[in-house]
Amino acid sequence: MSKSLLRKGIGIVVSLFLVLLVFSVLLPSASAIALSPGTPDSTLVIAGAIISFDDVTLTIRAAEAIPVKYLTYVIYNSENHHKVASVCFLIDGTEIFDAPSESFTVVSLTNTENLPYQSGGHYYGYDERTGKNVYRYRYGYGYGYGYGANDLTLEYVLSYTTCKPGTYYAKLFVKTQKHTYISDESILFTVDQRPPLSIYVDIKPGTIHTKEKGYLYVTIFGTNTFDVETINPKTLRLSLGGGKNIVKTPFWWYENGANQYLDLLLKFRIEQVIHVLKLFKHPDETLCLKLTGSLKKTEDCYSVVGSDFIQILTLGKSKGYHH
Repeated sequence: MSKSLLRKGIGIVVSLFLVLLVFSVLLPSASAIALSPGTPDSTLVIAGAIISFDDVTLTIRAAEAIPVKYLTYVIYNSENHHKVASVCFLIDGTEIFDAPSESFTVVSLTNTENLPYQSGGHYYGYDERTGKNVYRYRYGYGYGYGYGANDLTLEYVLSYTTCKPGTYYAKLFVKTQKHTYISDESILFTVDQRPPLSIYVDIKPGTIHTKEKGYLYVTIFGTNTFDVETINPKTLRLSLGGGKNIVKTPFWWYENGANQYLDLLLKFRIEQVIHVLKLFKHPDETLCLKLTGSLKKTEDCYSVVGSDFIQILTLGKSKGYHH
């Protein structure tokens, strides 16, 4: 009886040993892929400046072969964690797409012409970071189990053209056949507002009666150093001295100005301007109306600002424009 129990005990121990041996051979001791989002070359820039992320790396561990489909680099707002920009690229650094368009440049620092690639066999893809089980990949980039003793590291430099002010971080994603590996967050970087570009503005009529009806015309003058067609008219807003109450631009068009340069003309309903900006609260005062907006293609990156003065009348009528 005791010999039988002894034999059973030995059998159980041997079985457990074999199971542990199999797992120690088949299961990698670390994540199949190690990712680094790199480090920004500056942690404080002005909107529109370019930040470079050095040491962006994808490391495929020794004894692994991973079927990498593509990589994605994403910029997130640190306050709400919303995605603000991203670029998708192949393992050799070829860009697939980015958003906003032309906001990224990807450079591969690794010669990818002869990357080790396994087309058959038993390879693995354990993600230690998430605790996901082994994925039995049978092909992919890397040396594969029993074929190589070194990790395979691919290095990239990514350049990002900043835009909206805020504080951000980056993450690197690697999409494979069955799983997406994710890096940790990069260190934070801050984008400050670029000082607005001053534009020349003329507002007609220069005097407004509080009971006025008709239209208010705003002309943005083009010059030899500024093309008004670079402005996005949809972003233009009229306010009283930069206050919180604003009037959006309902109508706009272009005309050749007296200085031979193209001008941008805006048309507002005077009743709306008086009501929204509460001009009736400033009888017989001279007020500064401010026009703000952004340039095309770089909205919220490069802002524009201009202003002109008008006089508010309470008696009689101004020389209004009633076109």
